[in-house]
Amino acid sequence: MTRHIKLFPVVLLGLNASIAAATFDWQATLDAYGRSQNPPLNAIVTTPVSDGPRLNLGTVQLTISDPGWSVDVVAQAGDYVDRNSAAEPSWAKPIHTARLTAWLTPSVSVEAGVLPSHIGLESARNASNWTMSRSWVAEFSPFFETGVALGVTDPNWGNAKILVIDGWQQINNTNGELAWGTQLTLTPHPATTLGLNTYFGNEGAIGASRIDRRFLDLTWVQSLSDTWKMSAAWDWGNQSGGTAPNWYGGSVISRWAISSNQAIAGRLEWFQDPHGAVVPNGATMVSSSVNWDIQATPEVLTRLEARWDNVDGIQTFTSLVGVSWGIGGRIK
Repeated sequence: MTRHIKLFPVVLLGLNASIAAATFDWQATLDAYGRSQNPPLNAIVTTPVSDGPRLNLGTVQLTISDPGWSVDVVAQAGDYVDRNSAAEPSWAKPIHTARLTAWLTPSVSVEAGVLPSHIGLESARNASNWTMSRSWVAEFSPFFETGVALGVTDPNWGNAKILVIDGWQQINNTNGELAWGTQLTLTPHPATTLGLNTYFGNEGAIGASRIDRRFLDLTWVQSLSDTWKMSAAWDWGNQSGGTAPNWYGGSVISRWAISSNQAIAGRLEWFQDPHGAVVPNGATMVSSSVNWDIQATPEVLTRLEARWDNVDGIQTFTSLVGVSWGIGGRIK
C-alpha cells in the first residue's frame, strides 16, 4: 500500500508533464446552403430542407496532441445533425467526434470513442469533399461510429484497421450487441490509393429477431496529373430477415483544378435498394451533377452545383449554392 501511495505522485507528475508539453489546436467551421427545390427522397442531407439559407453543419473542434497520444473533441449543430443523429438521445446529438488516440509504437495505434466512419471517401464536412452534395453511396452508409479501433500504418504499403463498434452509425447502442469492421488502405503508387472496408453486425432490436448485416465498400482515388483527379466507390450490402436482402451502388467523380483557386467536378452515380434496407421505402436511383468551386480566400469556399436525379423514373433538376467557412489556430 505504501509503495502505491509513493508511486501515485510520480505518475501524476508524468501526466502533468505530458499535458504541459502537448499542443492545443482549435478550429471552427460552417457549411451553409440554399437550393432550388426539395431533393429526391428528401435524403441528400448536404442539401437544406426548406427554402432560404440553411446551416447544414457547424462544428467547433479542440485537438490536444502529444507525440504519443491525442484527443479530438468536436461539437456540432445543423441539418446534418437533425438527419443523421435523429435516433440518438439528446445528450449525444451535439457530439461529432470524441476520440482518444494512443500510439503504442510508431506504427501501431489504438483509437477509442466517437470516431469518423471507416467506410467511404466522403465526410460530413462539405469542404473536404469534391462535390457539394454527397453521393448516394455516402448518404446511405455511416458517417460516424462508436467503439475501439486498432490500426497499423506502414509508409511502404498503407494502413489497416480492425474495429469493434456499437453498430451502424450509432453513439448510443440500441440492442446491446457489438459490431465488427475492417479497413484496408493500399498505396501501390504515390498517385494511387485503393480501399477495402467491411462491416458485420446485428441490426435487430432488443427482443426481436436478428438482422445480420454484411457490408463491403471498395474505393479508388487516382491523381492523373497535378490538376486532374478521379475517384470511384462501390458498395454492396446484404442482411438477413424480412424482405431486404441486398442493396448496392456506385459513383465516379472527376475533379479538375482550372486555376489556383477554382475547380470543376462532375459525378455519375447509381444506387439500388428495391426493398428498403437503407433507403426509406426502397428505390432505384441514377444521378449526375456538375460542381464549380471558387476559393475566394483560404477561409471561404463558394460552391455551385447543378444536379439531375432519376428516382424510380421520376426526374428532378436541382440547383445548389453553398458557402463553407473555416478558421483555426493554436492555443499553445
